[in-house]
Amino acid sequence: KEEEDSAEEPSSALSKVTDVITLPLQWLGTLTVPNLDEESVSKDLITIMPVPCTLAILFLAGKFDVRATFFGLHWALAALAISVPCSALCFLLKSKKNAFYAWLLVPFALVASILWLKTAAGVIVDSIAYTSTAFNINRVLLGATFLALGNSSADFFANTSLSALGYGVMACTGSVSGQLFNLLIGSGLNMVNSISQSTGGFV
Repeated sequence: KEEEDSAEEPSSALSKVTDVITLPLQWLGTLTVPNLDEESVSKDLITIMPVPCTLAILFLAGKFDVRATFFGLHWALAALAISVPCSALCFLLKSKKNAFYAWLLVPFALVASILWLKTAAGVIVDSIAYTSTAFNINRVLLGATFLALGNSSADFFANTSLSALGYGVMACTGSVSGQLFNLLIGSGLNMVNSISQSTGGFV
């Protein structure tokens, strides 16, 4: 209660500049990843979220190629053909107070989140490769420092938050299983893909 009654500290000039710079990124995530929490799901604009979400999915899947095609259609037309009926169905279900419309938005949020993470990871890897080439630094050293720090920081904050909430077992399980998943599934699938694309195949 003391925290609620205390006056908020005025924002510094640096924080205001940071807010302005990061505002486009925040809106980009807000528009392309439907927020399905209890407070935001009741908003009317949630029903049109499949449109920008599908546009972002196909744009990222087409690797930022504005001339990319899906199912024989331009990526923007294909996105509208998929998302507009879904938006209409969500609006109809929401108008009838049917909570199932939120489940229709889950695949859009899931796929968009995965593609944004994949794109961000690609940017990080490209940055490390550029730094290694430009400054003649060993890539193994960069991977063991900067890449490892970036890969583990999200798990660190998530697991410490879970521990603070009393979910210590879940936090420990997430710490171990996340690394095992990357090692076995991620590395394994990449190795299988590399072997299958080689000249000799699996022979």
